[in-house]
Amino acid sequence: MSQLIEKKQNNMQNALAIVTVMPAFLAVMNVVMYSLGLAGFTSYITALVYIVVLIYIILSCPLYSIDVLLLLIIYAVFLLNYFLFPSTRDRMTTQGMLILYFFFLPYCVFCFKNIRSWRVFWDRIGLYSLIAILLSAEMMIFLPYSEQLDYMEFSYAILPANCALIYTAYTLRRNKIIYFGASIISIVEMLAFGARAPAAYCLIYFMGLLVFTGFNSGSKKKIISIVLLLIGIVFILEINNILILVSRLSGFENSYIMRRFISGKLLNSQARELIWESCFERLENMGFYVGGFFGDRQYCISVYPHNIGIEILMSWGWVIGSLMLILILALIINSMRTRGVYRDVAWYFIMTFFARFILSGTYVAEGKFWISMFVLIAVVKSYKCRQNSLEM
Repeated sequence: MSQLIEKKQNNMQNALAIVTVMPAFLAVMNVVMYSLGLAGFTSYITALVYIVVLIYIILSCPLYSIDVLLLLIIYAVFLLNYFLFPSTRDRMTTQGMLILYFFFLPYCVFCFKNIRSWRVFWDRIGLYSLIAILLSAEMMIFLPYSEQLDYMEFSYAILPANCALIYTAYTLRRNKIIYFGASIISIVEMLAFGARAPAAYCLIYFMGLLVFTGFNSGSKKKIISIVLLLIGIVFILEINNILILVSRLSGFENSYIMRRFISGKLLNSQARELIWESCFERLENMGFYVGGFFGDRQYCISVYPHNIGIEILMSWGWVIGSLMLILILALIINSMRTRGVYRDVAWYFIMTFFARFILSGTYVAEGKFWISMFVLIAVVKSYKCRQNSLEM
């Protein structure tokens, strides 16, 4: 790999690391702006951040004509949806969708899809995650964050940083104590102001990390992995007693997890059950209906179905929707069939970005879905290129 190509590959990995952790920085920035009496400028600063990242990608990453064509095709699909399904037009032009059109999709097509090397990704995201978690900790200690941050959004914002720190602390040979300490801080943050699903994803990611990396390593690391895995199992079995102890500590009064636990509703989700009941009723009676992007909204008693499979089927019908789900599932399976750092990257983005859409979120308007799909495509393609080069 020539120095120029390697430099551009490093730039793309750096851009992916920045975008992955960016929501945590933006959350802290919003609280700081509010504390300084500048809440009215947060949207402008946020837009500026997105623009700066896009300029960085354009200037530092390789741009190919095929990528421009692909982006235009994606835009054409959204434009076609706008004209074919008039009932969804108001949702196609929201602020979130505009951010998707002009920032996340270009990020994915011009940069993330073309990553072929993952040599520096973990170093970059480990460093950015360390900074993000420490800044978040200072925010939670010194600033009135509870009125400005939604517990769910903040939990998902710091989830990628949490998992990146866990990976870095477990695999990095230098500065291990620093990253291990930061991992503990990140877990405390998740419990203090966290949602149930992100906390569970973080734990599942940790367990998967032990299986995928530790059990394929030397005997010393296998022993460490087994011990940590047993600790994780004990944590799951004794979760009630652990939460009782944590709930008695000051600073956890805003924790959604603690409130649900104290009320005896930690594992209950009656709202989702009602939402899914309405969605299932629609699925049983919709026939070959196709409503396009957001075509599920008028038949759902909530803002969205809270499940990507249900949402896609309700929007695109049984034929197109099933095909889309098969393609997504095939991509996930192929990415998990890779080895080494490729599988580590795939597992990381599946748990921190994609898994959200099984229980929450809407795939259409959120950059995390598109990022996870394009990154998994890059993982599969880069692994195949690596395998082909070794066979030659």
